[in-house]
Amino acid sequence: MTLFFQGSNGKMREVAKISDNLSVKEARKEAMGHIKKFCDERNFHIYYVRNWNTKVGETPMTCFDVGSHTEFFYTDRLVMDS
Repeated sequence: MTLFFQGSNGKMREVAKISDNLSVKEARKEAMGHIKKFCDERNFHIYYVRNWNTKVGETPMTCFDVGSHTEFFYTDRLVMDS
């Protein structure tokens, strides 16, 4: 599984690779660890986290909103129970 960051310009870039062998809960927890590290390195304080499953193009993904309003994180494996 890959964790992506989508900047305010709409472009996605890879942030981290996460093992496909993890449970949904474990994968979500590991993704959040990478998201927190990414935000900490940029001095961005996470005020809240919202998650939902969506499609980006034709790819099902889980979106992580950490409060920036214009920038989001995505995993290319669903890590939210539907």
